[in-house]
Amino acid sequence: MFGLSRLARYLPKERLERIIYLMATRVLEQYPELGDLARRIGRSAQIQIYNEFGDEANIWLGVKDGEPVVSRGFHPATNTIRMHIDVFLDIVEGKIDFRQAVAHGVVEIQSHDGLPWFYHFALWASFFDKIKRLLGR
Repeated sequence: MFGLSRLARYLPKERLERIIYLMATRVLEQYPELGDLARRIGRSAQIQIYNEFGDEANIWLGVKDGEPVVSRGFHPATNTIRMHIDVFLDIVEGKIDFRQAVAHGVVEIQSHDGLPWFYHFALWASFFDKIKRLLGR
């Protein structure tokens, strides 16, 4: 559906952001309960995907004016997850589970709102499960 391959690691930051943006938008469209949850708990999240060339794609997911929003670029968030493009591809291709990636230390989760990191971990795990379902993995 999104045409991801190992060549994605060589994409310019803008193209990579676009792919992640489309995935996140599609998840919110297909799973409106995630938008409802975001509205209820008032959380926002920043996902950062980087490569070995120093490029970093940033996508923000949150609520603006009472509606769930996906936005490209860096914005203040209640939490941030950060991972290498290869890890991201392995997760969305179903080669590794998000939970395993966190346990192995290849995904970094930062909490910026005083809540423990594992609170945000549970929400992100659900998000990545839904991406994999959309991709048929």
